[in-house]
Amino acid sequence: MADAYRIQDRGRLQAGAWADLMLFDPKTVGRGGKRRVNDLPPHRRSVNTVFQNYALFPHMSVADNVAWVRERIAAAAARAGRDPGRVTLVAVSKLFPPAAIRAALAAGVTDIGESYAQDLEAKAAAVPQARWHFVGRLQRNKAAVLVRVGALVHSLDSLAGARALGRRAVAAGTTARALAQVEVDERAAAHGVRAGDLAAFVAACQAVEGLELAGLMVMPAPGDEPEATRPAFRRTAELAAGLGLPELSMGMTADFEVAVEEGATLVRVGTALFGPRPAGGRAR
Repeated sequence: MADAYRIQDRGRLQAGAWADLMLFDPKTVGRGGKRRVNDLPPHRRSVNTVFQNYALFPHMSVADNVAWVRERIAAAAARAGRDPGRVTLVAVSKLFPPAAIRAALAAGVTDIGESYAQDLEAKAAAVPQARWHFVGRLQRNKAAVLVRVGALVHSLDSLAGARALGRRAVAAGTTARALAQVEVDERAAAHGVRAGDLAAFVAACQAVEGLELAGLMVMPAPGDEPEATRPAFRRTAELAAGLGLPELSMGMTADFEVAVEEGATLVRVGTALFGPRPAGGRAR
């Protein structure tokens, strides 16, 4: 195991303070190297480098992590000539208790994502101040819950699901909002609308009463490096622009900086904010 290695963090802690990280990066440890994160090549200078290749010491708080992630979002936006204010950080609290969500809210993150409809409903009751996002697999029998909570659904990939959301919204006297999940890597088993079918799917959804289709969401095939997902993000941004859809939900802990560079307006980040997910099932 490598010795503890200290990396200066200018944007997260008070001036002159240091964050202690333990280096586990096989690409440097295997050669006996020790390198500052800021000295790594740009394609590896990411939150993924810190939170997946390194073990964060337990004194780091959710607020510290939020500040770090926002710093990386701002840097990525600057590289692309974008306004970082156009990027919404969605804190994915899957398996974490309401206390973690309250910590994110206290750090200024108001958008919270959940993967299970029943957990979303329970947490929305416990933390009503949050603005909710549903990032899991959409089931038609859960449409009423999502409409009742007012969640932005990131994973719409069927017309039946669109109609279920619209029907529930009309009955509730409101409008359901959703993003169409697109599959650009042509994986046979992956969820999402194929790029070739997307225009027709979007048109059909836009005709559903009670439903507003706000944009696209993509979950690319995972890669060894964040750069591996860039083509999928770029293709999704092109599809959204061609269809006149303003919102782009792209990027997670491993690759959100690349997603921001390619036009993401929503990034879905969990591990980099809350740490590894708790073992043993859903937190209540």
